[in-house]
Amino acid sequence: MMETNEAFADASFAAQVLGVVAVVYAETHRDATDPNAVKFDSQFERDLGFDSLARADLFGRIEQALHVRVPLEDFATVPTPALNACAVARAAA
Repeated sequence: MMETNEAFADASFAAQVLGVVAVVYAETHRDATDPNAVKFDSQFERDLGFDSLARADLFGRIEQALHVRVPLEDFATVPTPALNACAVARAAA
Protein backbone atom coordinates (compact mmCIF):
# COMPACT_ATOMS: atom_id res chain seq x y z
CA MET A 1 0.00 0.00 0.00
CA MET A 2 1.26 3.47 -0.91
CA GLU A 3 2.09 5.84 1.92
CA THR A 4 0.31 9.21 1.95
CA ASN A 5 3.55 11.12 1.34
CA GLU A 6 4.33 8.90 -1.66
CA ALA A 7 0.87 9.53 -3.12
CA PHE A 8 1.34 13.30 -2.78
CA ALA A 9 4.79 13.08 -4.31
CA ASP A 10 3.44 11.07 -7.25
CA ALA A 11 0.60 13.59 -7.73
CA SER A 12 3.11 16.41 -7.66
CA PHE A 13 5.30 14.70 -10.25
CA ALA A 14 2.26 14.06 -12.42
CA ALA A 15 1.11 17.67 -12.26
CA GLN A 16 4.58 18.96 -13.05
CA VAL A 17 5.01 16.54 -15.96
CA LEU A 18 1.64 17.54 -17.39
CA GLY A 19 2.60 21.20 -17.04
CA VAL A 20 5.81 20.70 -19.03
CA VAL A 21 3.91 18.73 -21.68
CA ALA A 22 1.38 21.58 -21.96
CA VAL A 23 4.17 24.16 -22.43
CA VAL A 24 5.86 22.11 -25.18
CA TYR A 25 2.48 21.52 -26.83
CA ALA A 26 1.72 25.26 -26.81
CA GLU A 27 5.14 26.06 -28.26
CA THR A 28 4.85 23.49 -31.04
CA HIS A 29 1.19 24.24 -31.84
CA ARG A 30 0.98 27.99 -31.80
CA ASP A 31 -2.40 27.84 -33.55
CA ALA A 32 -3.89 25.50 -30.94
CA THR A 33 -7.04 26.96 -29.41
CA ASP A 34 -8.02 24.23 -26.95
CA PRO A 35 -6.24 24.76 -23.62
CA ASN A 36 -7.51 21.34 -22.48
CA ALA A 37 -5.93 19.43 -25.38
CA VAL A 38 -3.20 18.02 -23.15
CA LYS A 39 -4.50 15.31 -20.84
CA PHE A 40 -2.82 12.57 -18.84
CA ASP A 41 -4.01 9.96 -21.34
CA SER A 42 -3.11 11.95 -24.49
CA GLN A 43 -0.90 9.98 -26.86
CA PHE A 44 2.27 11.97 -27.56
CA GLU A 45 2.32 11.23 -31.28
CA ARG A 46 -1.32 10.61 -32.18
CA ASP A 47 -3.08 13.23 -30.04
CA LEU A 48 -0.40 15.85 -29.48
CA GLY A 49 1.51 15.54 -32.74
CA PHE A 50 4.91 15.25 -31.05
CA ASP A 51 7.58 13.93 -33.39
CA SER A 52 10.83 12.44 -32.10
CA LEU A 53 12.49 15.86 -31.83
CA ALA A 54 9.62 17.32 -29.80
CA ARG A 55 9.67 14.27 -27.52
CA ALA A 56 13.43 14.56 -26.99
CA ASP A 57 12.99 18.24 -26.11
CA LEU A 58 10.08 17.38 -23.81
CA PHE A 59 11.97 14.72 -21.92
CA GLY A 60 15.00 16.97 -21.45
CA ARG A 61 12.77 19.68 -20.05
CA ILE A 62 11.05 17.25 -17.70
CA GLU A 63 14.40 16.08 -16.33
CA GLN A 64 15.54 19.67 -15.87
CA ALA A 65 12.29 20.84 -14.26
CA LEU A 66 12.06 17.92 -11.86
CA HIS A 67 15.80 17.53 -11.21
CA VAL A 68 15.74 13.83 -12.02
CA ARG A 69 17.51 11.55 -14.48
CA VAL A 70 15.22 9.07 -16.20
CA PRO A 71 16.66 6.16 -18.18
CA LEU A 72 16.40 6.86 -21.90
CA GLU A 73 14.58 3.59 -22.56
CA ASP A 74 11.84 4.68 -20.12
CA PHE A 75 11.29 7.94 -21.97
CA ALA A 76 11.48 6.25 -25.36
CA THR A 77 8.73 3.77 -24.58
CA VAL A 78 6.11 5.82 -22.74
CA PRO A 79 3.22 6.90 -24.97
CA THR A 80 1.37 9.26 -22.57
CA PRO A 81 2.03 11.94 -19.95
CA ALA A 82 0.56 9.63 -17.28
CA LEU A 83 3.06 6.87 -18.00
CA ASN A 84 5.80 9.46 -18.30
CA ALA A 85 4.96 10.71 -14.80
CA CYS A 86 5.22 7.14 -13.52
CA ALA A 87 8.68 6.79 -15.07
CA VAL A 88 9.76 10.07 -13.48
CA ALA A 89 8.43 9.00 -10.07
CA ARG A 90 10.30 5.67 -10.33
CA ALA A 91 13.52 7.46 -11.25
CA ALA A 92 13.17 9.86 -8.34
CA ALA A 93 12.56 7.10 -5.80
